[in-house]
Amino acid sequence: MSNPHIVAVPFPAQGHVIPLMELSQCLVNHGFTVTFVNTDYNHKRVVNALADESQFTDRIHLVSLPDGLEPWEDRNELGQLCEAIQRVMPGKLEELIEKINKGKGDKVTCVIADESSGWALEVAEKLNIRRVAFWPAAAALLALQFSFPKLIHEGIINDDGTVPRSQIMQLAPNMPTMKTADFAWACIGDLTTQKIIFQVMVRNNRTVKLAEWIVCNSAYALEPAAFAMAPEMLPIGPLLASNRLGNSAGYFWPQDSTCLQWLDQQPASSVIYVAFGSFTVFDRTQFQELALALELSQRNSSGL
Repeated sequence: MSNPHIVAVPFPAQGHVIPLMELSQCLVNHGFTVTFVNTDYNHKRVVNALADESQFTDRIHLVSLPDGLEPWEDRNELGQLCEAIQRVMPGKLEELIEKINKGKGDKVTCVIADESSGWALEVAEKLNIRRVAFWPAAAALLALQFSFPKLIHEGIINDDGTVPRSQIMQLAPNMPTMKTADFAWACIGDLTTQKIIFQVMVRNNRTVKLAEWIVCNSAYALEPAAFAMAPEMLPIGPLLASNRLGNSAGYFWPQDSTCLQWLDQQPASSVIYVAFGSFTVFDRTQFQELALALELSQRNSSGL
């Protein structure tokens, strides 16, 4: 009897790859076969960072596809990366799935795609394969994305996603307030990049409707108002690294153990760890403000 075979497609950023890898490992533990699809660029980083590849390859098959950019092009230019991915990766994913299904192993029964990679759901629909959208972040952020028509109608954002004026708003009762200038797409790169990212998110609002389920890396107890606002989201989180028992799969950089001796000398629960992700860029003022905030916390700090 064959195992159900999942093809997992993350968005090519560290904060998207690791949560989907954690979900994939949970599925493997329940008898699934998983083919995990990174871009060529990130696949090399993940493989190079693996402490012990042999403990992993028999559980999840790591494969890669080209992202449409040349080796020398900057993948931190998020708008350019998204445009290249939309142009190249759908066809390559379709070829991969067809190749798997023509082989002797388990046939692909489902595609789990990061909601930010909605093009993969289109491929799955074309091939008549079951579809799941995975959201790796807070439910409130996806609820915000689903609210684009309402935000445009109320003049909070323009049709192209630009923010006409900075203000504090509340998406729904009992949800935390948000500063419009800090909307996820409105604080990335230059204005052109922001408009590209917004249009990608608008398209993802359409493609996510192809999914039979939308699963979210959060919990109802953490964000009851957000889940009430978007009940189509199924909470399955938080997916925790501690569940992987030290397995470092999915990381873009090798683990640095040089801090362990220092950490062992600190009192329990006394260290703040700050992770910035793979796309974050701080200017001098922002970096100084962060450093000052950590200093004012009067806690030991470690950052990535």
